[in-house]
Amino acid sequence: MTLARQAGGVLVGLLVFLGTGEVAARVALSSPDFVRQAASGTADARRVATIARAVQLGRIPFFDHNVVVFDPQLGQRNAPMDATLERAEVTAHYRVDAQGLRATAPVGWQPDPGAAVIALVGDSFTFGDEVSDEATAAWGLRERTGAVVQNRGVLGHGLDQILLQWRAELADAPPDVLVLLLTNVVAFRSGAAWDNWARPWIEATPEGLAVRGVPVPPPDSFLPAWWSPRLDDVVTLWRAQATMHTDLDRALTLAPRLLTALADETRAAQTTLAVVYAPVPSEVEGPDAAASAVHDAVFVPWCEQARGPLCVDLLDAFRAAAEEGVDLTEVRHWSAEGHALVADVLAEVLDEEGLLGEAAGEEGED
Repeated sequence: MTLARQAGGVLVGLLVFLGTGEVAARVALSSPDFVRQAASGTADARRVATIARAVQLGRIPFFDHNVVVFDPQLGQRNAPMDATLERAEVTAHYRVDAQGLRATAPVGWQPDPGAAVIALVGDSFTFGDEVSDEATAAWGLRERTGAVVQNRGVLGHGLDQILLQWRAELADAPPDVLVLLLTNVVAFRSGAAWDNWARPWIEATPEGLAVRGVPVPPPDSFLPAWWSPRLDDVVTLWRAQATMHTDLDRALTLAPRLLTALADETRAAQTTLAVVYAPVPSEVEGPDAAASAVHDAVFVPWCEQARGPLCVDLLDAFRAAAEEGVDLTEVRHWSAEGHALVADVLAEVLDEEGLLGEAAGEEGED
């Protein structure tokens, strides 16, 4: 009888525990306030919150506005918009066309005949999150060179998504120059099936690089049935977090292979590839072992072995500017001064390499 009572007590306690957890899960995963709070908290909470928010909105969000939307081939793409966005300490104007390209010139601007076409790819740093269109590196590069510059940076993109983006959007009509702004997080996302949202990924197999996760499941596929226990959703999301980012060693091993694949495919398309190492604020404000791993373990050795691609290292230039007192950071991304530094260096290097076409050295007139 005593054992039966003890067992009954344990069962009741377990049911109470699970019931409490279920109630908490339903409140947490259905509350916009939780989403906003978690979005400014830890990385793991932000991932869970982002998925919960995607369930509520039916599309992929970025903080309190939608800069990116779901894409079945790439996971996410830039949302068309022409709006001034305000959040935290930042107010910035974003103009993005129907193809997801951010504006790099005033409306009506026309290039000179023979101007080179330069496409910039990367993540939120390339896109220019937290600054207005005219303050981005892409806009500045067009101003300094007169080239036709495409800003194809997408928030949250990893190196595998950039390779897939090249194949889907650029390979059939290749630009003269493809500039990859390689940040450490672009490489860290390599091979990850999740990064705040579902994404395609590429993994190394004995037969070569294999694309996985395409088509990408839409956000509404995460909607549980009305009868589905939300506590189970929490457990599922918690388990998924383990694969949202691949471990550092695997990402650092995969990244050079993805760079080589991109170099091979751009070469076949007669496009010049420029791989530009672009430091994030933590690498400039105080060297961090993890933050610098991509520079030291991927970018430098790959550039030493690669033949053909143009490699540009901005790490020292950023650190030198910071030492001189230049404020290179807005909140979490580059400030207008940081973007100007990128544009200055790129314009000089591309001009020296003779990659600007007949408009070389001519500044675009706004």
